[in-house]
Amino acid sequence: MKRLMSVFLLVVAACGGGDGGSSNLADGGASLDSPSGSADASAAPGLTVEWVAAPAIPGPQQLSTMVNVTSAKFHLKKLEVIGDGGALPETTQDEFDILWDSAHAPASILFVTAPPAIYSKVRLSFDKGSSNAPSIEITGTVLVSGTTEMFRVTSVQKTDVEVTGYSVRLDLGESEGMPIIVGLDALLADVNWMALPTPGGVRTLDDTSTQAMDSFLDHLEYTFSGPLE
Repeated sequence: MKRLMSVFLLVVAACGGGDGGSSNLADGGASLDSPSGSADASAAPGLTVEWVAAPAIPGPQQLSTMVNVTSAKFHLKKLEVIGDGGALPETTQDEFDILWDSAHAPASILFVTAPPAIYSKVRLSFDKGSSNAPSIEITGTVLVSGTTEMFRVTSVQKTDVEVTGYSVRLDLGESEGMPIIVGLDALLADVNWMALPTPGGVRTLDDTSTQAMDSFLDHLEYTFSGPLE
């Protein structure tokens, strides 16, 4: 109940603007790095996907207090908001990054031509970018045997996640938000940091550690959640 209330307050605080597939990037108060020419989504009708980091990024992770994240970057091959009419071009965004660090937070996504419907989930497809950049890249520090060390997690693997917990009714000419709660503690709490190699003095988890990475990616579905999950 305590965590649900915290998430609710974060969602209320984070409602704002964004960008979309047949849409415009907008700064809804959640992004420090919105592109030029972006509009205020609160002034336009449509469907907005908002990113809410809980715990905050950068910062310590609640379920693993020995871990402090300094940056997190995910490359999305595709994001689809799915309603009772299925996945549509009007509610799809292709090829973009979501990034948190000391100077950036991800812009929300506004689908200005989303048709009236009841929207129930968001499908996220993670994959490496066109430049072969990682699909996932997380950096920070971790306490190992009483010593604070730097860590880096990277993967180029393709992973799909369905975010549920919504029942959002969008009427013609109205605006509605669909917050996605991002909790990195679900990814990082069970990592066996002691067992990871330390090239260049950095604890490193990547795709060369097959078993450890498979376990890590299994937690990705719990990292992105809807407000009612």
